[in-house]
Amino acid sequence: MAGRSGYHSALGSACVAGTVGINPQHPPRSPHSRPHGVKVPRGPSPPLRVLACPPLNLPKAAKKAAMLQLVAALEAMNEVAEPTADLTKVEGRWRVVYSTVQIMGSKRTKLGLREFVKLGEMYQVIDTSNAEANNEVNFGVAGFGLDGALTIRAGYAVQGPRRVAVQFQGSTLRPEALQAIFEANYDLLLGIFNPDGWLDITFLDDDFRVGRDDKGHVFVLQRA
Repeated sequence: MAGRSGYHSALGSACVAGTVGINPQHPPRSPHSRPHGVKVPRGPSPPLRVLACPPLNLPKAAKKAAMLQLVAALEAMNEVAEPTADLTKVEGRWRVVYSTVQIMGSKRTKLGLREFVKLGEMYQVIDTSNAEANNEVNFGVAGFGLDGALTIRAGYAVQGPRRVAVQFQGSTLRPEALQAIFEANYDLLLGIFNPDGWLDITFLDDDFRVGRDDKGHVFVLQRA
């Protein structure tokens, strides 16, 4: 149900946050048992707010590894074992704050991402009444004062306790001026963000959601 360019969100700090309930019979593990960078502030609970931020001065590969470790720590606290049993919990608008999807090498050049086209925020809107998930990828074009978005429509069907099958249904690119920029490489653009396949929901609470797809990508989304 999600996709994003760049393994680090361009939206700001590379942090993962989640809220989990606390069972008094199973208190949180000792801070010494948590991966480096996971901070559990003391205070009233439930809920417990977990913030995870890897050092900003790490090399890209090390930062990605640190982020994935923090995501795994968050997934280990998941309390919704069968999220597909009640998908109304994922209904609504979500903002992608982290993803491992990348646009590399010649793809960046062909799409103008090395020069004048800048990727903006990405959102996902889930409509459970129609079993649809719409992904919105925002773009800006430097020097033209032009902003636009690629919207990808997809349907989904439950495949397991935490898995949904996702099928591409169509796409739109607005405004027309943005269509002209991407016209020659539109199939390439769609290929990067095509959601076809399956997605496992590996963490879910009122504010955050983590997903892993059949392509090996990881997504962290925050309710918008």
